[in-house]
Amino acid sequence: MCKVVGDSLQQVEYIVVPVAEVASLETQGWEIYRAWTDGTWKPGDLIGKDGSDPATKAQSASYATPDRWDQVSDCRSATSTGHVPQHDRPPDVGLGWGGYDQFTHWQACGRLIPKDKVKREEWSTDRMAPVDFVNESGEAVETVQPAVEAHNLPPRPIPPLPLYELLHGRVGRPNKAPTTERTSLAWPGTREGEY
Repeated sequence: MCKVVGDSLQQVEYIVVPVAEVASLETQGWEIYRAWTDGTWKPGDLIGKDGSDPATKAQSASYATPDRWDQVSDCRSATSTGHVPQHDRPPDVGLGWGGYDQFTHWQACGRLIPKDKVKREEWSTDRMAPVDFVNESGEAVETVQPAVEAHNLPPRPIPPLPLYELLHGRVGRPNKAPTTERTSLAWPGTREGEY
């Protein structure tokens, strides 16, 4: 199976897990949560103190509305925080590059990234450019020059896309259509839209 990332198709590996097995494991997990909370936990509650309180839930990434994503103060989730992010930071860029890291916890809670919450910013794709470390107000506090010479870096045939461009399309450039046929998003043995 393949998925489209930027301008290219990438092979995706996955494991087929029968729906009945997933439901069984989920039920077992609920029973463990109930045991941890002396029977007070129910699906949809947060683990821990005041987990069923609506005011507490409103501070969690599981229940905060997209317009309040940056106001989440409770890192507990009503779901596993092990959801696979749909949009990872490209592997050959530094921490914070492209706006991806701002949504790591949000995606780990099973939430989609709201396109309107991703800020359009300029991101350098020059791997030999100095790196600025900034404080919370955005002021550069230290600038570090690259420690590696350009000829020692692996080739980068396609420059990475910032999250904004990935979600909104390339700014000032038309997106290229994939050159190979797109595949279905269905699991093997199912029809598209059937789970």
